[in-house]
Amino acid sequence: MHYNFGLALKKKDDVADPIPELETAEKLDLSASEPPYVLGVLYMRAGRYADKPGVLNTSLKLRPENGVGRATLGSVDNHLERLPEAEAFLKEAIRQLPSNRIRI
Repeated sequence: MHYNFGLALKKKDDVADPIPELETAEKLDLSASEPPYVLGVLYMRAGRYADKPGVLNTSLKLRPENGVGRATLGSVDNHLERLPEAEAFLKEAIRQLPSNRIRI
């Protein structure tokens, strides 16, 4: 319920209001990869780059085949000037998504 409500708020182009709902959803179901991924996207939109790697790493541990998530995390690490980490995530995203265009 918290996840779905958070998504509904996000679809309204709201950045702040969905975050508490998605944080609650993440705490309630530690096995779900979607809440931490969406939180990472929202943290980035809110300019909270330092918060994003933790939730995205959680999402990727739960769903390691998420190439788009790896590309997103690579972009965040690049923004935070963690270049070796950014390179590793982006290379893995390219390996996982060779036929897709990755936007950074």
